[in-house]
Amino acid sequence: MTGKLTVNSSEAADFHGDIALFETDGTKTVDVDADAGLLRLYNGSSIEQLHISGDNSTGGLIYFYNESGATTIYMDGEKSSTTLGGLMRLFNGSSKLTIVLDGDAGGEQIAVADSTGTRTISIEGEEAPGDGAQILMYNTSGVQTLQIDSDSTTAGGYIQLYDSAGHATITLDGETGGDGRITTQELAITGGSDLSEQFDINAPKTPVEAGMLVSIDPQNPGKLIPSDEPYDRKVAGIVSGAGGVKPGMMMGQNGTIANGEYPVALSGRVYALADTSEGGEIKPGDLLTTSRIPGYAMKATDAEKRSGAVIGKAMTSLKTKKGLVLVLVSLQ
Repeated sequence: MTGKLTVNSSEAADFHGDIALFETDGTKTVDVDADAGLLRLYNGSSIEQLHISGDNSTGGLIYFYNESGATTIYMDGEKSSTTLGGLMRLFNGSSKLTIVLDGDAGGEQIAVADSTGTRTISIEGEEAPGDGAQILMYNTSGVQTLQIDSDSTTAGGYIQLYDSAGHATITLDGETGGDGRITTQELAITGGSDLSEQFDINAPKTPVEAGMLVSIDPQNPGKLIPSDEPYDRKVAGIVSGAGGVKPGMMMGQNGTIANGEYPVALSGRVYALADTSEGGEIKPGDLLTTSRIPGYAMKATDAEKRSGAVIGKAMTSLKTKKGLVLVLVSLQ
């Protein structure tokens, strides 16, 4: 005999009573309460490891414990009489609740906490009846810092970022009056250094390339052409992208005249094609204008002609006949 079985029953005919299993040293390892529908399992140190209840008034219930007897998993088949869904809670070794899975929350279905038990993530499959999903994230102080909503008040996607004090600082709204919108106090752009607008450029004789100076096309409203006359007062900007410097911000409106194929820098720093054969050597600070070479800039030496025809100021030098000059774009 390797163990002991004990059966206690005051109502044997109804099979109600207690069953206990013991090791040879008398340590109880299994306890069954048939009347309550309860099963308990113990380790060799008589510490309860598993608790299964088949009649918890609102559904089945299971507890898992670690070797110290602390609850690590709690599973409820019916968390209350009003919400019939299942509930599961997971605890860490310090008995801090770290994960909650709720099958019938009417809101939050998954909650995740850090090692201190502070909630850090909340996932809702249905924010409210008829609404879409929502994810909320919190910092270590329990302050909400991120909200991701699949179905905001305007039915579009929505992302809101907050500072450490819980104040909204960045909003990405997928549908604001039919348009997407980003709202913030400060915008840092690190991918480029000029403000460009999208234009179509008519260039039947000269292929369009980055760095070209372009002017307003008088024959086609809203379109541009490569500049090909000195001191052209119709000069509009510089095709962005030359010298490895990309546009920082590009604007345009699809489906309208305010759109096009090429980004044309209207402000900021951009490299331009330049020529010294007519205006002479270019030095930093020189005003630049259009030349008779299609798409090329030159130094604006004629004070009378350059009014209204200056594309900007040179920020680098050019001694050779042709090359690239970094330009601070500023139409004058």
